[in-house]
Formats: sequence, structure tokens, C-alpha cells
Amino acid sequence: MPDNRAFIDVAQEKVRPLAVPENAPLLIFASDIVAYALSFFAVFLISAQIAHIFYHVALAVPTVSALRDMLIGQATVFCFVAYIFWLQGHYRDRGTFWDETRVVVSTSLFAALISSFAILGRVPQPYALASGGAWLCFALFAPIGRQVAKHALHRLDAWQVPTLLVGADEHCHGIRAALASDSLPGLRTVGHIDISEFITATDDNHGRGVLRRYGASRALLVCDTDHGVNRAAVQRLVRDGVPFTLVPRGIELPVHGMRKSSFFSHDDVMFTYYNNLDQPLARAVKILFDITVATSLFVVLLPFFVAIAALVKLDGGPAFFGHRRLGMNGRHFHCLKFRTMVVNSAEVLKELLARDPAAAEEWARTQKLTNDPRVTAIGRFLRKTSLDELPQLINVLRLEMSLVGPRPIVDAEAGHYGEYIELYYKTRPGVSGLWQVSGRSDTSYAERVRLDGWYVRNWAIWHDVAILLKTLPAVLAQRGAR
Repeated sequence: MPDNRAFIDVAQEKVRPLAVPENAPLLIFASDIVAYALSFFAVFLISAQIAHIFYHVALAVPTVSALRDMLIGQATVFCFVAYIFWLQGHYRDRGTFWDETRVVVSTSLFAALISSFAILGRVPQPYALASGGAWLCFALFAPIGRQVAKHALHRLDAWQVPTLLVGADEHCHGIRAALASDSLPGLRTVGHIDISEFITATDDNHGRGVLRRYGASRALLVCDTDHGVNRAAVQRLVRDGVPFTLVPRGIELPVHGMRKSSFFSHDDVMFTYYNNLDQPLARAVKILFDITVATSLFVVLLPFFVAIAALVKLDGGPAFFGHRRLGMNGRHFHCLKFRTMVVNSAEVLKELLARDPAAAEEWARTQKLTNDPRVTAIGRFLRKTSLDELPQLINVLRLEMSLVGPRPIVDAEAGHYGEYIELYYKTRPGVSGLWQVSGRSDTSYAERVRLDGWYVRNWAIWHDVAILLKTLPAVLAQRGAR
């Protein structure tokens, strides 16, 4: 039998006690209060300055009753928002940054509308606008404040919950990678034990005794393919009063678009899946988002377009290059880029692959070359900075591409996708995508296919926003760029 202690973190030089306070996330609530107070006063001061500079007037002071109504209204809305956060587990659990921020932003936008209209007409208009604007600022300040609070808890050793992985090692490997992908994961793995060994353990207090042996305060059950074993493990965890998290493995279960329902007095749970990309309203929202953002970016970046096009044309070739790619529903389109290769690139590639087996193997594996002789001097710079892809904004405006999606592929690459090609066809290829912010050329093609499949199965407009926000740091860091 393998040594289960072999998977304990490097922090295992001493076994940590079961002392991480479960109510530590309440500091997140305190940070939200501070974030909203700062947001309200910041917007109020900005409103006063705007009134003074542009209208040469001072803000009218509201009456005592109007001020009271405004404060009561804001406090009521804040309590409502905080209650939503509590229901979502923000003040009870250790959530991930992007999941929490999605809820914070969407709830703040709703609160901005409610608070503005609730007091409109009762106080001077700038105060009503400031009340709504405060929630827009809160959407920015709250995630920052929460990260500060989490870092403080982390330094006090009160954020990460020592967690014992219960399951087969091959299933637990993916969970370790998932936990490590978050900047401040709330769970810290301190050990691993096989499900069957956990079920038959004879420690004092049974399940709690096993956790105490590893210095853990929570179990993370990674489901096995043996449903009988899973059932026995869950029953033991519940019977022994062990806090646990359940992770199904072995199936590519979509994590978004899934609706849970249950039956009264029965243990059965139903999960109903709806792919958001199949919903007409969701597709319309994605298109509207693409056109709005792409138009704004195109106008702002137009001077760069002209300058880059002039530099590319210095060698006598065309400024743009359109490559035939597979798009939504298998339709072909010409994906636009600034030309980064010599004019006779096809001949250069054919000659290289014929004489260099290592280059031929790399090309077969990734469809890319680390040291590509076809790339021009200006092209190398454009690729490193991803500026060569700016013309794809035109593809977005033509509705051939999306701002976010799987990166466009050529016909020869379709075979790499296998059965996943149907997921690729469900949406328009993206200027950026999950693969692009996850290492790009530093990842294997199989990993690229997996990431594209995850994006399509779990699409949400918030994921597009998150990927776009991650794109600029990834480009500046030149992660995986070739």
C-alpha cells in the first residue's frame, strides 16, 4: 500500500492543529463595509467637484429628513446586498476570486439601479446619482478590499483551511492543480488517503479522528467510479459530523448552466444542464458585447493600426494577411492579421520540415515553431506583443469572430479536436480565449482542446469579461507568445 503521507505539502514540517477559525471570512464582511463607505464618500466628493467646476454651484444640502431617508435607504440596500453575499457563501466559505467578483459586480449593478430610483425626488438629484454611483465604485473597491482582507488572514494563518483529500490519487491530481490555480486558495491540502482506507479506518471518533491524524479540519471527497464506495464515504462523513466538500471526477460535468433540484424526503438530486450558448438571448448578449467593445477598441487603436501597417509594408509585401480558418458551424472565413512572415513562407516551411526532424516533430505536435525562420523582424515583435492580431477586431465587427472564444484553427487542426470539434463549432472563434491566458504555446495541444471545450460547455458573459481582463497581463508578460 502506498504511503498516504507522501502527498503532504512542504508546509508539513509540523502538523497544524484543527484551529483555523471557520468564521474568518467574516473579515470579508468588514472589508465590504469599508469598501462601500469609501465608495459613497468618494462619489459624493466627485459629485461636489463636478457641480462646482462645471456648474459653478455648491451642492444643495439636503434636509434632515431627506438625509435620514437617504442613509436609511442606503443601509437597507447594503443589508440586502450583504444578505445575497451571505447566501452565496461569501461570508461563510473560502470562495475563489473570479466567482466572488462575478457575484459582486452583478449584485452591485442591480443595487445601483435600486438605490438611485428609491431616493430620486426625495433628495437633490446629485445625491441620488451619487447613491447609484457608489455601488458602481463598490464593484471595483470590494474585490480589492477582499483581496487585502484575504492576504491579512493568510499572513495570520487563518485563511487556508487544512484539507484532507479523500479519493484515488489519479483523481486527486486534478484537484491539486485546480486549488493551485487560484491566487489565494481557501483550502490547503495537508494529506491524501484512499476512499476505501478512509471508510475502514478505526481512529477514535472515526472520520474526525482521521482528519486529526493528518492535521486537517475539512475533508475533500473526490468521487470514485465505484458508486457504492462513494455512498459509503459520504455516509461516514455525514454520520461523523465531518465538514466536507464533494468533487465529482471522471466526467466532464459543466459547472455553469447547471440547475439543481431535489425531492422532498428523498436523497436524490437532479442536475439539469442548459448550455448558455444555445439560448438566443445569451447569444444576443454576447454579440452586443462584442460589437460594443470591438467598436470602442477599434476607434481608440486606429492610430496604431495605421502606424503598424506602414511598418509592415516596408519590405514591399502587403500589410495584412488573411488566413483561411474554420469558424462557427464549420463555416470558413479569412482570419485577418498583420503580416508577420516573409512572402514565400510556405516554401520556407516546407524546406525546413524536410531537413530538420526536430522542427517537423514540433510542428506536428503544436502546429507552431519555437524559432520560426519565416517570421520577419517586425513580425517577431508583433507576435511577442500579440499586436499582429489587432486586425481581428474587423473580423469581430463582421460577426466572423468573437472577442473571446476558442482560437481559430485551420482544417488540418480539426483532427486534433476529435469529438470536441462539435463544441468548437458552437461559437465563433475568439481574438482572445482561455487558452491564450493559460500559457498559449507553452501548453500542449491536448490541453488547448480541453480548455476550449471547458469554455464552450460553461460559457457565461462574465467569463468573457474575466478572460479579457486577464488578456492584457498575459500579453504584457508575453506568456507563451511566439
